[in-house]
Amino acid sequence: MPLTLPATAALGILEFTWIWNDYLWALILIQSDKYKPVTLGLVNLQGQWITTWNVMAAGSIIAAVIPLAVFLIFQRYFIEGLTVGSVKG
Repeated sequence: MPLTLPATAALGILEFTWIWNDYLWALILIQSDKYKPVTLGLVNLQGQWITTWNVMAAGSIIAAVIPLAVFLIFQRYFIEGLTVGSVKG
């Protein structure tokens, strides 16, 4: 199990990022606005005739902080997981 820790951590980071940015499943399955993820909230800021791009840009940056923090915390495991088995010795 200790040998699989870097690979499992790299997979966990990638899965967290993919789930965090998931748009389609949330759009189809979640009906209540209370439980919708950040990506759908950003889409709801866009109107039919006018869009406040500065608010959407600020919301996008705020939404990107969490995955960036997770990556920075587990960066060592992510790099080890990508390079495991690539070097002999």
